[in-house]
Amino acid sequence: DFSDVLIIIAGYSSEINKMLGSNSGLKSRFTTFFEFPDWEVDDCLAFFSMCAEKERFAVDTDALDEIRDGCQRLKQLKGWGNGRDVKHLFTQSKENRAERVYKDFEPVREIVRFDVKAAVNSMLQARIGKLSDPEVDPFAEVDKLFRMEEVKAKILKLQKTWSLERSEGNDTPSLGHFCFTGSPGCGKTTVARAIAKVLFGLELKASDKIIETSAIRLTAEYMGQTKKKVERQLQDAKGGVLFIDEAYSFYGQYGQEAIDTLVAAMTSPDYADVLIVIAGYPMEIDGMFQKNPGLKSRFSHFFGFPDWSAEDCVNFFTKCASLENFAKLDDSILETITAGCRELIGFDGWANGRDVKRLWDESKSNRAERLDGHPEGDKVILPRDVTMTIESMIEVRRPKTEYSRANLSNTFTENSLVLVCNDGQDSHLSHQTQSKANKSPRCSAITETQATFNVKGADTKQNECDEQSMRSEIINFDKSFKNDTASDGRDKGVRDEDWEELQLSKESERKRFEEIAKLDEEFRLVRQAAEEARRRHEDELQRIKEEKVRDEQEKARRKAEEDEAKRRSPEDKRLREIEDRRQRLKEKHRKKEAIKEKLRCIGLCPAGFIWHKVGRGWRCGGGSHFVSDKELWLYGVDL
Repeated sequence: DFSDVLIIIAGYSSEINKMLGSNSGLKSRFTTFFEFPDWEVDDCLAFFSMCAEKERFAVDTDALDEIRDGCQRLKQLKGWGNGRDVKHLFTQSKENRAERVYKDFEPVREIVRFDVKAAVNSMLQARIGKLSDPEVDPFAEVDKLFRMEEVKAKILKLQKTWSLERSEGNDTPSLGHFCFTGSPGCGKTTVARAIAKVLFGLELKASDKIIETSAIRLTAEYMGQTKKKVERQLQDAKGGVLFIDEAYSFYGQYGQEAIDTLVAAMTSPDYADVLIVIAGYPMEIDGMFQKNPGLKSRFSHFFGFPDWSAEDCVNFFTKCASLENFAKLDDSILETITAGCRELIGFDGWANGRDVKRLWDESKSNRAERLDGHPEGDKVILPRDVTMTIESMIEVRRPKTEYSRANLSNTFTENSLVLVCNDGQDSHLSHQTQSKANKSPRCSAITETQATFNVKGADTKQNECDEQSMRSEIINFDKSFKNDTASDGRDKGVRDEDWEELQLSKESERKRFEEIAKLDEEFRLVRQAAEEARRRHEDELQRIKEEKVRDEQEKARRKAEEDEAKRRSPEDKRLREIEDRRQRLKEKHRKKEAIKEKLRCIGLCPAGFIWHKVGRGWRCGGGSHFVSDKELWLYGVDL
């Protein structure tokens, strides 16, 4: 019955492929497929020039450059319409020219840079809501941070490359994707959050939109869901930046699914306008790249955020004081900060700028407590305000089982050495030869005479010191004095057999210390791995729980939106019909008014009467003058 019917379907590539893939029988019914590729910038330029030539407009060189730049920016945005957008750009450029020459008639019909730029800005503003302000410094947010010179230099290098390519008429290169690595508190996350505004202000991106997420948020609980979540975030970020914090936290098969989806998206033309930024600690990010070799090659720009030195901490503290109008800091304060930060840098948990900011805030709190609500004439930070905070931070961060040689030597008595175990109990080392201990404070006397370690005290609780802690203490003791024992000399009168036996004993003791140290390290690593696995398991359970709640909320929201859409469908249809007719009438009226104004400027009616459309021409209000549509065309009036 329908053998003489030719069926043509059209649509977006991804949606059509999805529809045909859902039914293999349907796809096989189509014998010819036509793919319409997206327009490149040169295609846009050629089409604009063709439209201008068709309507007898000239386009100056600067306007052509503006068309190239404008189309490049519009292509990055979601909703790019290829030829439809270029046609719209041409129409708006014509309208801008008409408004420009309204009072100052131009003998040459020419579209200039101003006409195109205004049209481009209008289209950009309609799609992203705002335009970059040339008066605003794009690095304003980054400049508030410390030690960002290298980051700024790399971004400015990109901007110069883009500007040169534009000025030489070449296609602008791809921005690629960014990787931020550094220790805690170096500014990675803050810069990543500001990168969209920086690139937008430098006109490297058409929008300052940023979608912020993390590896945990991108990971779902069932196979196949993760890919959908990642693609949803990529769609939302089109034309802007997708920032993934703590990207190294992709675990298991679902994490691998997320990485595979990202790798595919980074080379897909569907997401060519999305800039992906990841941030994390150097070792963890490197480990992620090692497990996924194809991922690292997708990133073209790597930004390393260096650790702070003690001098950097002092400079940042001084900068904070200056910005808040405090008096110049005393030299003793700067020395305290330098010494304190040098010590803190050596401890676990050092957070660079975050710790120095905390030092500044708590120093101000100490000052406020000192003043007790009575403001002083000049805002001054005193040494004790800073010292209290430094001492508190050091006390919290210092490892509880670390003992220096000074601490050990201070515990010497005439006949014993006290070692403090982790549980707070005292274990004493008694010396067989008290005279040597009295003569020299060096612990080498204990090793040389083969000191024995006896636990003193009748209380059994004091004898139950953790074996692991005692081993650690013995190892620390051995390391603290190995230089002294290495320089031991042989006493006079010692027989060769005794001396050889002593050396063998020392070697045996050294090996025992090494074996204990290896066991201690292995125990620490295994316990650390177990703790990390437990933490990940708890995080996964919490994530699953939160994801279920979010899914239920999302389903409820979608159901409400669908119900509302069904209710509003007839109203929306009627509104669109009214709006279409209204726009057509307004456009028709605008064209007639433009022709009337053109006829008035030509001056065919000396009395200056208003012209009216009659039949195939126009007649003045007095009735004595008539101009046909063909004559109007010869005058250069668009009908």
